[in-house]
Amino acid sequence: MGINPQENDKYQLPGFSVLIGIILTVICLGAFLYFIHSISQSIQVNNILDSIYKKAKKRLEYLLEKEVEKVASFPDTSKWTSYQSSETGYFQNIAIANLINICEDEDIQLKILVIQGAFVLEGLPIIQVSKDIDPDLVKNILSNFKFAKGEFVEDNYVLAFKQITEIGMKAMSPGINDPGTAISTIDYLTQLFAMRLKKNDKTIITSKDNRALIAVTTTNFKELLYQVMVSYRTYCKHDLTCIQKLFIMFKYLLLQEAHLPEYHDALMAEAKLLYEDTQQSIQNTTDLRRIEKLYQSLPNPR
Repeated sequence: MGINPQENDKYQLPGFSVLIGIILTVICLGAFLYFIHSISQSIQVNNILDSIYKKAKKRLEYLLEKEVEKVASFPDTSKWTSYQSSETGYFQNIAIANLINICEDEDIQLKILVIQGAFVLEGLPIIQVSKDIDPDLVKNILSNFKFAKGEFVEDNYVLAFKQITEIGMKAMSPGINDPGTAISTIDYLTQLFAMRLKKNDKTIITSKDNRALIAVTTTNFKELLYQVMVSYRTYCKHDLTCIQKLFIMFKYLLLQEAHLPEYHDALMAEAKLLYEDTQQSIQNTTDLRRIEKLYQSLPNPR
């Protein structure tokens, strides 16, 4: 049943309106297909890993570009006055330029106690200052700290290591058991660790005349590597394909130039822990000989 004019009535079909309707229908159909395609692509694990990696790579490149070759010395802060956070949330970023101006104007030095990306509770110490300052200045300093209810790789490259590791651990869980995805995560971590080898563990912000003003607490390479490897050693030590890939990662990283020799020492220490764990979890003698060969082939950092 339709709504039509009576037989004796004369009418003209609105052709332009029909054309517009057809065009809009095609556009809507195309937009719907694009939406379905983009959603299906965005949930693929390889695309997720690639997106995390690119964000972390961009952040590391920025930090390496800003890093000075010679790190200025910073005085002992054990007797400095501590001041507490006035907010609760994930510590995302700081307004460096503003803090530099404050330090120069007030003739003070700062040490930021919290690692970027850490969850900070109100009332916990967040900064140390080289001398006692009034509450208004404390408030002014803390106003340059950015807090959020979530974490972002764009602000904190360490989060990328955490997220990629979590994907690898979920892939190796008994319910999923996907070593292929776990191996892909190791490939991405290898590239990020290679970039992290070039970065200094200490972050000292200086004035234009190279006077140390602000010391930023950061996650050092040894701790970052340990937190990643402790998960892989726990969940992947029974899987030979993942173990081989991890030793290949260690071999590659040991051949890369490191900013500090301690980085190579940390790599060798973690490789030894992985070797010891696999000796207890794998019983097949052929597999054990292959692991022994991989471990012995690691280059000596010294």
